[in-house]
Amino acid sequence: MGNPIVPIPIIPIPFICALWFYPSDRHPLVRLEWGMTPKSGIIGWYEHHSGDASESKDFYQKVCNWTMEPTEMDDHDDWTAVQDGIPVFGLIQDFPGFEGYRGWLPYFMVDDLAGARERALAAGASEIHPVVENEGEGAWCALSDPDGVPFALYQAAV
Repeated sequence: MGNPIVPIPIIPIPFICALWFYPSDRHPLVRLEWGMTPKSGIIGWYEHHSGDASESKDFYQKVCNWTMEPTEMDDHDDWTAVQDGIPVFGLIQDFPGFEGYRGWLPYFMVDDLAGARERALAAGASEIHPVVENEGEGAWCALSDPDGVPFALYQAAV
């Protein structure tokens, strides 16, 4: 019957407790091993942005029994919470462009990043982080809604 499609517990993208980019066969937004393309409109990832990622990492390990794996990044510290081999969320400290932000960041999957971004801005969103293209992985940007609540849009590479 194959692997069931299981919603990814969201958190987060990869600001959210940072979205980082895995090889495409491991990335929770791509899940090629499940034979699926992420559906537009769902939350595909959560990130947790922390002022003290080491303390947050220890806290979530104790509370949820997650394994926290370091994720190599050039410009900031990242960890991925993992349960039963499945990435659950990203934990980040001082993501460039998000210094000082504390909280969770959901990544909403979209089929057309440029179109979704334009619709969000026209509806009153503000840009937090411009579009970033990650070759072979996809593209994302971060916005805040009219109430100031941050979120990210993510278009997976096809």
